[in-house]
Amino acid sequence: MLLWSCRPETSSVDRGRVVARVQDHYLYEDDIARQLATQPHLAPSDSQQLRQNIIDSWVRKQLLFQRARRNLSDSLLDKDRELERYYQELI
Repeated sequence: MLLWSCRPETSSVDRGRVVARVQDHYLYEDDIARQLATQPHLAPSDSQQLRQNIIDSWVRKQLLFQRARRNLSDSLLDKDRELERYYQELI
């Protein structure tokens, strides 16, 4: 259930190539590079596996989050939007 973007899209704040997309949410190469930087001593094959795991995990979380949002009432959805903004500010 993976949705991949093969187009070399970039954002207005250049975060690199778009690696994955779920509806209007994007995972950029820069996001993955930051996570991989925390593991500098990985073998190339392990690094590639970790990269794939990061992408797969991100896509699953996005799909799960979107499905959960569809099940919310309007009043809870407003709270959900506030929480999402807060979450994005934390990141």
